Amino acid sequence: MKECEAVRPLLSGMLDGELTPEQAVEVNGHLTRCEACRTHFEELREACSPLDELGLAAVEEAQLGRMWKRPGNQLAKTIGWLMLLGGWLFLMTLGAVEFARDRTVDLPLKLAVASMLGGIVLLLGLALRRRLVEQRSDPYKEVER
Repeated sequence: MKECEAVRPLLSGMLDGELTPEQAVEVNGHLTRCEACRTHFEELREACSPLDELGLAAVEEAQLGRMWKRPGNQLAKTIGWLMLLGGWLFLMTLGAVEFARDRTVDLPLKLAVASMLGGIVLLLGLALRRRLVEQRSDPYKEVER
């Protein structure tokens, strides 16, 4: 009974071919000896067989690359990044204004938070600038993966 408890969780892995060779030998050996586990394994196989027919078609790398290079997709990606950046900047500005207006917070804490936010904005700006400069001068941007 304890052996069955150890083998039962491995049965779905056996169906999917995900077991190590040692585990597969152990499960096969147990299935030859145990009628209950063998019946359970056959029921699992029957239940999973219709799912094997529903496999998704693999998208080729070239097709995926063409899809991402379409103008509509590029525009959507650019708009998405602009919306994300705009929302982040709006929330940061709103939070900074509300934090600055709060009279219950001491001035040193406000200055510390302001310097941290300034540092984040400065680093983000520098990273974006560097990325734009590198993108213009990247000799490998036309190389296909």
